[in-house]
Amino acid sequence: AGMPYSRARAVQLVLGGQFFPRYAQMEPIDDDYLERHFGDAGGNLYRGLRTADFSFLGDTSTPYEGLYEKHTNEEARDWSDVIDLARAFSLSTDADFPAAISSRIDTGEWIRWFALNAVLSNQEGGIHRDTGDDYFMYRPPGGRFILLPWDMDSTHLEAEERIFRPSLPAIRRLITHPDHAPLYF
Repeated sequence: AGMPYSRARAVQLVLGGQFFPRYAQMEPIDDDYLERHFGDAGGNLYRGLRTADFSFLGDTSTPYEGLYEKHTNEEARDWSDVIDLARAFSLSTDADFPAAISSRIDTGEWIRWFALNAVLSNQEGGIHRDTGDDYFMYRPPGGRFILLPWDMDSTHLEAEERIFRPSLPAIRRLITHPDHAPLYF
């Protein structure tokens, strides 16, 4: 699908003599991962936690810091790119939304990411399943945000997965907007 990926392998996990059959060992999303996929780990890598759902929470970084955990450039204590992204998702008019969001995210990659999570029936909690929890996104230096696959050990479990699964307002707006919905299919 032309998307970044974590190297993974199936593992047989046994704890205390009990066998857990559905586990995958995943490559960590770190500087080595970023170098391998983007040739540069100097951008901003964030992990979305709890309710990191791209809601606009104001112009100061404080409300974003506990939701968007920085994994690179932590010393800068700068969340301005996330604030700008949340502003575009939340405050852009419908007419301005496609241009506003496309200048901040790789729209095609994001749409593919959500579509693949639906097709794979990924049952892990995350931004694709109605919470703003447990996902990674990366903005290369001077680039647009990219979503990174993470926590994919609970796929192919629900044959009846809805196509337009995400219900978070920002994500629904992205995948159902008339300019973007055809990309989702």
